[in-house]
Amino acid sequence: MSSKKITVDLSFRSYILAVIVLLSILFFQNILGILILVFVSFLITVAVVPFVDFLERKRIPRGLSTFIILLLIFSGIITLAVSMISPLISQTIGFLQQLPPLIARLAPYNIDLSGALTPQITSVPGNVLKLAAGTFSSLLALFTVIVISYYLVAERSHLKTRLESWFDAARAKRYLHSVEELEKRLGSWVRGQIFLMFLVGFLSYIGFVFIGLPSAVPLAVIAGVLELLPNVGPTVAAVPAVIVGFSISPTHGLLALGGYKY
Repeated sequence: MSSKKITVDLSFRSYILAVIVLLSILFFQNILGILILVFVSFLITVAVVPFVDFLERKRIPRGLSTFIILLLIFSGIITLAVSMISPLISQTIGFLQQLPPLIARLAPYNIDLSGALTPQITSVPGNVLKLAAGTFSSLLALFTVIVISYYLVAERSHLKTRLESWFDAARAKRYLHSVEELEKRLGSWVRGQIFLMFLVGFLSYIGFVFIGLPSAVPLAVIAGVLELLPNVGPTVAAVPAVIVGFSISPTHGLLALGGYKY
């Protein structure tokens, strides 16, 4: 048998290309947080632009109307978060502490979950402290989103002039139409999705309290957040609620399951 030798020739150009690819990956990893903040600011912008335009038509200066709307939005978010943070943390810790016996009671086989879940449960207070320690960075990110959103919304009225200065009339008109269509479609989706998340979370909380499920706040938050995922989200959100319901009685479990189904 004759052995064949395979020679791989790597040129200087290949080395340069590999270095460029690696540097590009590192660059995007480092700016990923900034890109996320800009993307969130863009979503907020397309969601609030129609309201700002409405107030501007009522002879309210665009800068002032942008400030008022963003102030109302973020004040509402902060107020809701502050009012929910205490019951959310306490009920979540209680839910995690009760989860092993709940699953053990419902499981058809004797499964010992204490060894797997106990470290996570005991580390919850430490994670809460870490979350509290990261409050400053979270507030800084929130402030950055507010500033970026403000300038994007305030400068939106000058987009037509900017496009006409950069491109010819035909291209500027086409690009402006594309931006307006994007704002219309994406903005409608963002506003509808936010409204749906709050509505589902609120109605879920009312339903959980009505049927007597414990840990109603974290279960409602899970239901509202997972509403972002179509079809899959509500199914996943139903799992912890149904587990808690059946741990109380079959009636509670069926009521929880029926609430998600309908």
